[in-house]
Amino acid sequence: MENQINVGDQNLEQVGQNPINQPRQIPERPKINYWMLSTILLFIVLLASGGWFILNSKNNNSSEQQRPTIIQANQTVTTGVIRTSGLSDEEKQKFGLTNVNYQITDFGDYQKTYQEGRIQGYYLISNNVNDELLGKCVHITGTIPEEWKNKNKADAYSRSVLNVAKIEKIDNSNCNPYSQNSQTQPTIDNSQEKLVLRGSVIRAKRPAPDIGYDYQLKLVEPFVDKLSSAGSPQKVSLVDVTPTTNNLWNELENNINKEVTVEGYMVWGYAESRYLQIMTINNHVPTGNAAAPKTYNSANLTLRYPSNWKVSTRQIEYYDFPTLELTKTGGTKMTGGYELPEIWIGSFEIYSTSGAICANEPECPKVDTISFTIKGKSYSTGVFRRQIWESGKFTGKYFYVFQIGSQSELDSVPSKPTITGQYNTTSEKAEIESILSSINY
Repeated sequence: MENQINVGDQNLEQVGQNPINQPRQIPERPKINYWMLSTILLFIVLLASGGWFILNSKNNNSSEQQRPTIIQANQTVTTGVIRTSGLSDEEKQKFGLTNVNYQITDFGDYQKTYQEGRIQGYYLISNNVNDELLGKCVHITGTIPEEWKNKNKADAYSRSVLNVAKIEKIDNSNCNPYSQNSQTQPTIDNSQEKLVLRGSVIRAKRPAPDIGYDYQLKLVEPFVDKLSSAGSPQKVSLVDVTPTTNNLWNELENNINKEVTVEGYMVWGYAESRYLQIMTINNHVPTGNAAAPKTYNSANLTLRYPSNWKVSTRQIEYYDFPTLELTKTGGTKMTGGYELPEIWIGSFEIYSTSGAICANEPECPKVDTISFTIKGKSYSTGVFRRQIWESGKFTGKYFYVFQIGSQSELDSVPSKPTITGQYNTTSEKAEIESILSSINY
């Protein structure tokens, strides 16, 4: 301890001549220097500011050069996806946006943005935004009009307005409008129906700014939505579709005005509307003769079937004629030699010798009906849901079965056949109805 004190004393003696007077000299000298320095700096700043003001007041060009700096201070920069505005004509009048047809939105986590009350989009005032930018990821720089800075955004669907100064199309990987989870599955209940549909992808106009109906599928063949909001089954030829992942969004964008096959679920949406929530997309490349049906002829009946189906016959006991078996190329193989979809026309002994279509399953509820017309006469029968089993275990999946004729409903057909069928999707059901309606005798 003494050594440390002695060293300190030695240092004090080296720095100042009088260690007692030293503390008085140290604070006095900085005070004078800082004050002088501050005064000099203030004088320089005032002189420079005055010169700058005089120079700019005399030089119009300098005034013009300052404007970008002012704009820069009030600019809003955002990245998102271009969509239709969704505003009705009345809303455009109300908000003073009569010429606004587009918005930028899809900033990312919608739920989080909504819960935190943040801006969910901007209506775009610009002559440089057009349909070619719809569905594209863009980077926008612009300014918010003064009248919109303090406006209640809730009245405008949690959106504001941007006067676009600059817009730049960037790669879609920079945007995140949909979930990244490729395993996203809707919660299945009795209001949802799995579908496989084929059609052309087209763009749609949003019914409201915050309703993401941005795509539609124009179907090659209509399907019947038995849970239509109309309260009764309705044929649908144009359906709203939404992707569940960013990858599916990119697939839709890459196939605008092209024909694809999609798989998904019909679910309830905006204002009791129905839309298809897409789970998979496949490019559809039609073959040269895909549209030309084939014809099967026998002594008892004739029928037409699509070129991607095939017909075989086999003799089943207790039925005097060969039983027709129609299967689809590339169909799903099932335990027991069955396929999905498949049709039998002839014997009733398909699943059991008794003809029971539910076999011994404890649960086989009626969930639908299937209808067709033969020579002007309409036929209809119930469709039952069966479980799919593999290796003695229920897979958690289902298929649908029906049978008509065992009670002589088809007595008018000379061979008095029983028609049995099974399928997995409503598009397969529609194909079966078309095949059966082509029967002639």
